[in-house]
Amino acid sequence: MALKEPSHAESFDTDQQVALADPLTLAESFMQANISNPVAASNIAEAAGINVRALQRLFRKTYAATPTQVLLQKRIALAREMILNGEALSVRQVAAQLQFSNPTRFSKLYSRFHAQTPSHEIRQGKAQPNGPAETNQ
Repeated sequence: MALKEPSHAESFDTDQQVALADPLTLAESFMQANISNPVAASNIAEAAGINVRALQRLFRKTYAATPTQVLLQKRIALAREMILNGEALSVRQVAAQLQFSNPTRFSKLYSRFHAQTPSHEIRQGKAQPNGPAETNQ
């Protein structure tokens, strides 16, 4: 019985597959993996295998935003998830965990995206008798 010769595509290992991924996918994966770490546009560009200017053009074309703005949106979305899941003890704790050096700036940005302050939503979650996950079922 002859063994089946692996096709060219099957012979790639994970590193080679990642290397063949498009820069946008690589950039987004890097951002997600480092959402709680300090990240600069140059770090994202390096992970995507392109220069910073090319990264900025790619994000402007795809999202009409800079890579930093997209990362900020991802962090605000994660902050909301943490708050709604009852994982956030305070605005300061969430801000620090998601690399916002100023809790007041974080609160203003959060409010711009969600029309509520994070402190209000944290208090509201603590006031619910069954916890934050038990809303209007």
